Amino acid sequence: VVMGIDTGIAGHVAKTGETVNIRNAYADPRFNSAVDKATGYRTETILCMPVYYEGAIVAVAQLINKKPHKETTGRLVQQYFNNRDEELFSTFSTFVGVSLRNCRINAGLLQEKQKSQAILEVVTLLSNTDIRDVNAIISHVMLGARKLLSADRASLFLMDKERDELYSEVADSTGGQQIRFPSGKGIAGSVAASGGAQNIRDAYADERFNRDIDKQLGYRTHSILCEPISLNGEVLAVAQLVNKLESDEVTTFSNDDEETFRTFALFAGISISNSHLLQFAVKAGQEAMALNNVRDHGPRGSPRAADMANKLIQPEERAKVNEDELFPKGTDVTSPKFNLLELRDSVSAKRGLDAAAAVAVAVIWSTGLPEEFNCSKEVLTNFVLQCRKRYRTVPYHNFYHAVDVCQTVHTFIYAGGAYEYLTHLEIYVLLITALVHDLDHMGVNNSFHLKTDSPMGILSSASGNNSVLEVHHCNLAIEILDDLNSNVFGGIPERTPAYKAMIDSVLATDMARHGEILNNFVASCESGFDKTNTEHRTLLMQVVLKGADISNVTKPFNLSRQWAMNVTEEFYQQGDKEKAKGVEVLPMFDRSQNNELAKGQIGFINFVVIKFFTSLVGGLLPKLQWTIDTVMDNKERWQAILDGNSPTASISTFVKGSPSASIS
Repeated sequence: VVMGIDTGIAGHVAKTGETVNIRNAYADPRFNSAVDKATGYRTETILCMPVYYEGAIVAVAQLINKKPHKETTGRLVQQYFNNRDEELFSTFSTFVGVSLRNCRINAGLLQEKQKSQAILEVVTLLSNTDIRDVNAIISHVMLGARKLLSADRASLFLMDKERDELYSEVADSTGGQQIRFPSGKGIAGSVAASGGAQNIRDAYADERFNRDIDKQLGYRTHSILCEPISLNGEVLAVAQLVNKLESDEVTTFSNDDEETFRTFALFAGISISNSHLLQFAVKAGQEAMALNNVRDHGPRGSPRAADMANKLIQPEERAKVNEDELFPKGTDVTSPKFNLLELRDSVSAKRGLDAAAAVAVAVIWSTGLPEEFNCSKEVLTNFVLQCRKRYRTVPYHNFYHAVDVCQTVHTFIYAGGAYEYLTHLEIYVLLITALVHDLDHMGVNNSFHLKTDSPMGILSSASGNNSVLEVHHCNLAIEILDDLNSNVFGGIPERTPAYKAMIDSVLATDMARHGEILNNFVASCESGFDKTNTEHRTLLMQVVLKGADISNVTKPFNLSRQWAMNVTEEFYQQGDKEKAKGVEVLPMFDRSQNNELAKGQIGFINFVVIKFFTSLVGGLLPKLQWTIDTVMDNKERWQAILDGNSPTASISTFVKGSPSASIS
């Protein structure tokens, strides 16, 4: 029988601590007659008192209907509870309090013993489990927690910090299918975002709960206990138990359950962290070996037919990349004055990426090089679309940036005269490399990955290579080229030089190597650039790609300003993430610094751009003089804005940000 503390005589005693002696229950307004009506009983007299232990009420004891006294004549005389009865009952209640306390202590000891046994079982299982098998580790931990806390179902969602998502393949009733959803969404997502546990007593009353999953599984979720799995203040995963069971009845999780689950979460956190570290170390070694192998010996084994992450590009996808539909008549996509963002804005929002893909195909196909190297237009289009799938919707380092770099590489090669020093194969590789050079860029730079110990940062530290992003871009590029349907190098008889040039050029885009590569290029020019020297040509390929990567400031002012605003917002978003993780934020990434866009652009031009393009033009490519002229014109425009002498000052001066076109 369960009743509220404000209900009936017992509730009154529990609440007030008074002893109540009633001679006529039905005459007392506190008496609840519902039980009498349900049982057919008649309550007359009641003696009710609290049961104390160590000053706290732990129970209420109640005697009902003092037995009548039978006289010698056989007549029954009504009796009432008296003072002596109260004294005796008080002594009894004292013993009851001690006994209840002993029972609770014993129950607590048994529970602790069960907890210890469950933890010991999990530890034993983990000691016999391959530390690299994260799913097995998760299964063991969650099985132990589910058994100990009598939960019907259990799930554990790992944190994907790169995408800010939770995912799991170890969740009851998923059939092994991966579940993936954003951090902050749903109950598990909110636990991941806040780092605080949640004990939900009625899932359907919580607006964060998604009932669709219950509908799909034919299940009814009542109670949920959700706990973050953290280590050193960082959420690694979220563990979730569903529907507490007691005697086959669904009930709610208690505060003790929360404490017990927290203990399991601690073990899970240590195990998962150790497993991840080993996985990263192993993966780092494997990827480094694989990348070096491809660089030195060409593609890995025989090409595979669209597997792994590569999904076949469908004919209808290729049909959308139609320049006749997307380009205004007379558009010259190879012109140095071509404006990709203007083309993007001229088509519907849904066709912007199609237009960009069409530009990439048109630029590369116009050279005649794909046909020379036995690559059909269908394969080239497939390649471009596979690249597009691997770019994220970040403010700057997205697919539009990749296409812009590809188009700019074309202008530097042909309008700038670099074609005079490079072989046809190197030109072809350079155009292809431009599209893959930032694949799957997360909108944060190498420094972010290293100082926040992100999975990619740990991976790089384990391998000893700080070019976190560039190695990632290379691996994804090779993955695309492993697919027969998108392998633009597939028709080249000897492909090793193509792969080597592509990998070296992508790795060279790391801004940490900017000074080293520029100095080496200048030295090659001063000693007499030799186009028969492979090393000299490799340096030229690298500076052409780097120049295109930071070429936003060489574009007409309004276009240059658009790119600058995009990269500024991306920097700020990185700064926001760094603040959330409690790591140092550089001023140029800090929204609160009120950085002036004009000042930042002038600084970037002065310290990076002028020296770079002056070296390129003066050293080997005088036909690129227009890049310096445009840069200097843009610098004057930014200075006028900074001085308040430009009509665009009100728009641009106080756009909070700092410059750079491609700091990775």
